[in-house]
Amino acid sequence: SGARVQRLMIRRQGHGLALAVLQFVEVPLADGAVVRVYSTDVNSDATTRQALSRVLLGWSRLGVMMVGEMAPHALTAALMPLREAIGRGPWPNRELLLVPLGSGANLAAKGQQLAAGSAVQVHVTPQAAKPKQIWTFVGGTWNRLLGQPGGERRLETDIARAVPKPPVPWSEANTQPMSLEPLPPRPPAAQVPPVVPGVPGVATAPTAAAPRAPTAAATPLPPIPAATRPMPLPGGTSWQTYVERCASVRGAVACCVFDSHTMQPLASAGGPPHPDRLAQQGAALLSAIADSTRALGFGATRSEAAISTPTHHLLLRPVPGHPGVALHVVLQAEGANLTLARMQLERIDAPN
Repeated sequence: SGARVQRLMIRRQGHGLALAVLQFVEVPLADGAVVRVYSTDVNSDATTRQALSRVLLGWSRLGVMMVGEMAPHALTAALMPLREAIGRGPWPNRELLLVPLGSGANLAAKGQQLAAGSAVQVHVTPQAAKPKQIWTFVGGTWNRLLGQPGGERRLETDIARAVPKPPVPWSEANTQPMSLEPLPPRPPAAQVPPVVPGVPGVATAPTAAAPRAPTAAATPLPPIPAATRPMPLPGGTSWQTYVERCASVRGAVACCVFDSHTMQPLASAGGPPHPDRLAQQGAALLSAIADSTRALGFGATRSEAAISTPTHHLLLRPVPGHPGVALHVVLQAEGANLTLARMQLERIDAPN
């Protein structure tokens, strides 16, 4: 339904790199409040991911676990750490929902064992084959357990209507045909509207221009309304926030966003190497890759690369939605996971 996916970044005090990145959405309720739905698919190492998942489940209003097709002994082993965490406490959560994605024949019995001796109530749903079915079970359980009378706190169980669709960006809105009515005549020179500073496309007139005789061929443009939003200026995109988020990837030591045509850096974080050198070498590498793919008969492709040395990794990738703009990230080889870093970079939204 176009919900905005937000990110929670967890960092160790005194260090700038993110230890974990969690995704969540905020689903509005009828009374104006929101329910924050976290994904426990944490972008981190295995130990941190398991610990954060248990924290989120333990302190949530409604914990949800999706269980795939598993053999009985494998299911017991998978649920054992969660059972120990519930027994060890603290575990404020009192409602746990188990959603089987495969056969749920053994899940009901395992769920009862999971919360044995605790105040946690375990609910097992029918098998869910599609995401919309999962959300229907989640919303229905929330409404049954936590929804207030009158529906003020109820969730929409239809995933397509769970959150309002975002408005179409003004730059992508459908244009309407102009009226065929004749444009108004040019006003006298003394009545020409003042020049609007900062509005692209409106030239600044000289203060003492010589009057010109009007011609029938000259058709004046109507004045720009005050509410009209100006067109974006080239280079007006703010890249610093984006590059700082990219630099938060574990192991990153330098990061640069650059124009691959001019080899000029648009924003940078960290270093060395210097941003100018990152931009120049990044553009040269991408150009060499493009030449090689064409020579091999692959045609023009969206080039990206991962290059490893004994001490560092280089990641080069184009920025989605911004033709000619690319990202160059340098990571320490020791302690950095190249595959994980690429996944983290793919999840960072580029500026509009």
